[in-house]
Parts: sequence; C-alpha cells; structure tokens
Amino acid sequence: MNKKRKITAGILFCLIFVLCAGIRGFLLADGQIPLSDDASLYEASMIREEKNEPVMTSGVVFAYTEILTDVLKFTGNKLEAVAVMQLLLQCATVVLLYFGCFALSGRIAALLEALFFSVFPFFWQLMFAARPENIYLAGFGFLLLLTGLCRQKINKGGFHRRSMDEFLIFLTGFVSGVLLIWHLMTVFLIVVFLAVAAFHAAQLLERRKDSKNRIFLIYPCGILLGCFGTLMKYTGITGNTLIEQFSWWISSFTAVQFQGLSPFFVFLLPGSVLGTAGIQLLMDRIAERKGSSLSVDEAVEEMEMALTEEPESRGEMETVEEKKEKKKVNYIENPLPLPKKHVKRNFDFKLDKRKDDFDIDIEEGDDFDI
Repeated sequence: MNKKRKITAGILFCLIFVLCAGIRGFLLADGQIPLSDDASLYEASMIREEKNEPVMTSGVVFAYTEILTDVLKFTGNKLEAVAVMQLLLQCATVVLLYFGCFALSGRIAALLEALFFSVFPFFWQLMFAARPENIYLAGFGFLLLLTGLCRQKINKGGFHRRSMDEFLIFLTGFVSGVLLIWHLMTVFLIVVFLAVAAFHAAQLLERRKDSKNRIFLIYPCGILLGCFGTLMKYTGITGNTLIEQFSWWISSFTAVQFQGLSPFFVFLLPGSVLGTAGIQLLMDRIAERKGSSLSVDEAVEEMEMALTEEPESRGEMETVEEKKEKKKVNYIENPLPLPKKHVKRNFDFKLDKRKDDFDIDIEEGDDFDI
C-alpha cells in the first residue's frame, strides 16, 4: 500500500511540475505580460564599459544583482534573459519546496505546497519582474530541504557520530547564516530546526551521551560562519570594517520594503509552509483516530465472538449433522469382481502316541553312520 502511495505521489508531483513550468513557459512565449524593472535592479546589473556599482540596500538584493550580472555577461543586456533565469529559478524552487515539505511534514503537505506555488498568481507574476524574491525562493527551498533531511535523520534514529551526519547539520547552519544575512525571514526556518531538535532532544541525548554538547554546537557554529563569511564578502566590496558592515545589516531591518522583499511575500511564503504542515498534521490525526476506532471495534467483536462461541458452534454442529442425515448418498454397486474373502485357518498335528511311537530301543550290536 505504501508503494502505491509513493507512486501516486510521484505521478502527482510530475503533473504539478509540468503545470508549473507550463504556465510560466506559456506566459513567457505569449509575451502578453511585459517584463518590468520597477526596482531598477536590471539596470544596475547591466554590463557597461565602466565598473558597475553594486546595489547594497540589503543582502538579498546584492546577491540577486551579482547573479544577474554574471548571467548578462553570457547573454548580453537582454531583458528576456531575466525572465528565462527566473523561470529556471522557479522550476528549481517547486522541486525544492516539494521535497523539503515532504521531508519536514509529509506527502500531503508537499503536494499542497507545490500546487500552491505553481498556480498562485503572485508567484508566477514574480517571473516577469526583476526582483530579488526569485533568488530567495530557491535559497529558502534549499534550506527547507536541509532542515527536513535533518529531521528525518533524527526521527529515524540514524544520526550518529559520523562525519556525514555532522556535516549535514553544519551545512544547514551555514546556509541558514547566509540566508539570514540575505533576509531576516530566515529566522522562521531556524526556529523550525530548533523546534525539531528540541522535540527529539531526549533521543539525541540517549544515543550520544559521550558528546551531547557537541551536537548543539555544530548548528550555531554553522550559522555564525555563514553570517561571518557573507559579511566578509561585503566588506571586500564596500571597504567597510566588519563592525560597520554588521551595523549596516542591523539597520536594514527597518527598511520600508522589508530588506528588498515585498511585505506580502514575507508573510505569504512562511504562511503557506505552516498552513500545509497544519493540514498534514490534521490529516494524520484523523487517520490515527480512524485506526484507533477500528481497532476498538475489532476488539469488541472478538470479545463478543469469544463469549458466544460455544452455543453457536453447537448449533452449527447439529445443523450440519441433520443435513448429513437428510442428504444420504446412494452409491452404485461395484461391477468389478471382488477377491474371495480370507478364511482364517489353524494348523495342528494329530498324533497317536500308541501307534506313532518314534522311540526305538537300541541294542549293543546296532551300528550307525554318524
């Protein structure tokens, strides 16, 4: 049954992915929606003779303009290249969101999140605007996937003191640190990871008594290194000190546009993940209640059968015997000759001692060949 569900979920996801790419590809080929540059990020990313000045209003804006600049080096200053790049980013996002929600919550949440991202107009309209939401979507989906993989590792009891397991937690922390510099919304996934770790803390401590403190140090160290590395890259571009760059990052929290992202986007993306996870939890509780009610009904039926088993079985035996008596089978006579019946016989010897006397007296002159 589980294999059939996995196959069905895989087919549904393939259909959702085709729907996601099909809607965006059709709108791009149709050309009815014009490409816009309302935030002037495309203009800032255009390749010019002189050196471009990086846009440092926020971390995610800087990351988006840097990636777009690298793309325009190969395609030239064409606005259509922006839409193609964002089409690929959104196709990658739907894959990352599906597998991330699947690992974190379950199959139903993953399908609902992928479907919501594919058909909701706000997301596919982002493809036709040079805005940083597109690059953050891919990073958010990747971090969601890493968090879900850590949750599966801990939940199944497969986390041990091995380099690959510890590297997975460190990588999750490092990506969290990078995205945290990009936008403060990353705190949502950090809280999710900490909630998962706190929920399974007893299991972790039981399996890792010798190095229990080491587990809870790997993730924060990854976050600090991710933040430090990103800020150090910014200091190399701006020429500021690390403290000045950190102050710039703190001051970007009060930006009107929520650090370069749309306010609606900031609430929509985490809300959709929480909503699908809540639906998954509700469906699991309903399935558990149905399973428990069925088990109780089966137990009651077994008890009733055990109490009424003897009289019912007697009645059934009597009815079967009566039916056998009523329905007598008439067999035909055997046409083949039967062997003669065996007659028991006793064999014995009848001796007359007077006539049949075999004792002969021997005299001294009798000779015998021996």
